[in-house]
Order: sequence, then structure tokens, then C-alpha cells
Amino acid sequence: MAEKFKIKINYPRLVRENKKTLNKATTATAEQLASEIKKRVPEDVPVTIRDSEGVVGQPVKLVTVAHASGLARQAKHGDLTAAAAQLGLDIHRRGD
Repeated sequence: MAEKFKIKINYPRLVRENKKTLNKATTATAEQLASEIKKRVPEDVPVTIRDSEGVVGQPVKLVTVAHASGLARQAKHGDLTAAAAQLGLDIHRRGD
């Protein structure tokens, strides 16, 4: 008869390590996206990156054109969407 093995998973450690890995990846991608957006907007228009946390604790980066013209620029020229598409990112609204 075959031996039975028990596998114990250290979930807190797994979650902690997963967050570290995801945080590195999301930070790098957010910085690339911010750089691409900065190429599309005037020099005096700030592009910011904010840290947040998703529903299940995953790291989230919010890249924003932090200027009064940001919403109008997105509506008229699609600066954020175009920059994301340039990097091959999949963009969708929260909750979709």
C-alpha cells in the first residue's frame, strides 16, 4: 500500500511572499506606465503613482494624471488608455 503524505502549507508566509513578488511587479509596471503617460502630456502636468490594496489584499498601483486637465485629456486624447495599450496592458473599470 502506498504511503500517505501530509502537506502543510504555511499560508501567512505564502501570502507575504506573494505580496512581495506582486508589489515588485506592479511597481515596475506602474513606473513604466507613468513614464509613457509623461511622454503624452505637457511637462508641467504631474503624473502620480499611489499605492493601494485590492479586495483580497493584493498590491495595487493607481497611476493618475494629477491635474485639472487630466479627465479632459483622457476624454479627448485617451492619454492613459493609449499609454497602457502601448505597454500591452489590459485596462478595465473597477468592478468589471
